[in-house]
Amino acid sequence: MPISIQLSRGLLTAAGEREVFSRISDALLQVHGLGGNAFLAPTVIGHVDIYPEEHSYAGGKPQSLAVIEVKVPSATFPDQSVKAASSRRPRTSLMSSRRANTRETVPSST
Repeated sequence: MPISIQLSRGLLTAAGEREVFSRISDALLQVHGLGGNAFLAPTVIGHVDIYPEEHSYAGGKPQSLAVIEVKVPSATFPDQSVKAASSRRPRTSLMSSRRANTRETVPSST
């Protein structure tokens, strides 16, 4: 399950930047009832890219943001509840690591 996380520099705390990948991968495994699965956990791979804030855009304007991209087959989301949880849990995890002076400006895609 490849995961790509793109963040604007300064969006998360330094600790949040270090922890974000494991938090997102754990959240996605939990949604599927696979948390703690010693066989599947090592198959969750990916990277975190940190970009200068002036290189991040929302609505055509510079804006701090986080983009989480998960590449999985559509069968991974058998129904709307799993799809919604797969969006909500990582988003909640990400938001708990953000800096105090940042705010959420773009609604979830669920």
